[in-house]
Amino acid sequence: MPRIRSLKPDFFKDEDLAELQCWQRLLFAGLWCLADKDGRLQDRPRRIKSELFPYDDKININAGLDALASPKLHSPKHPPFIVRYEVDGERYIQILSWQLHQNPHHTEKDGVIPAFNGSLTVNEPFLKGATGDAHYPEPMNKNQEPRTKKDNGPAPPEFAGWWTKYPRKLGKQDALQVYVGILKTSSPDDLTKALDNYLTEIATNKTEEKYIKHPVTFLRADRWKDYLEWMPKKQVPDTLTWARERLALERAKKTGEPE
Repeated sequence: MPRIRSLKPDFFKDEDLAELQCWQRLLFAGLWCLADKDGRLQDRPRRIKSELFPYDDKININAGLDALASPKLHSPKHPPFIVRYEVDGERYIQILSWQLHQNPHHTEKDGVIPAFNGSLTVNEPFLKGATGDAHYPEPMNKNQEPRTKKDNGPAPPEFAGWWTKYPRKLGKQDALQVYVGILKTSSPDDLTKALDNYLTEIATNKTEEKYIKHPVTFLRADRWKDYLEWMPKKQVPDTLTWARERLALERAKKTGEPE
């Protein structure tokens, strides 16, 4: 089902997008509306065409997806706009850098499409070896330390421990970018405390992995602050148990039997 997404003004000034045909740029924006909360959708060109270009008979969606999955002309060392991949015989699309450009509403259901596992349907050389949630290896300096995207400086040492503890490891570089920004106004101890409380909530509620927040989602928009003073909710008995106990109490009062 199509969804409402954001379109930033920078979209129109992107030099790599400018190398694509106009309808291919429109296709890319349209994919955002078809993608789930994780930026994934089924790789089904005919269905995509029926959703995005129902009145354009000459549009070749498969060719447009190939163009979006090809190396960028002006920044060939960076990942393309999308990656087309296959899991258990089913084809999917992952929109890359999704978390940097889209912020789905918190009530939107989590996606059910499996993450990119390295099996490609478009075999570009620089894509080989990509693993995990369609995120690419972070740039490394001579000391093999991950660098942030904004200032190209070394990652703060506290981030490594925070990342090790986080239970759902998706989009490490994106999470690092947000983490560095938070440190301008908050301390690493606060971030660690918030994560510890979130881990307690996950354990208390026995949250399934697919419902655990993405690291960027947890950090972005100060959502992590909700867990600084988090306390476990008091367990409330279910309605059926409460009703049975209530009936037993009323019966005991009538019969004079001990409760």
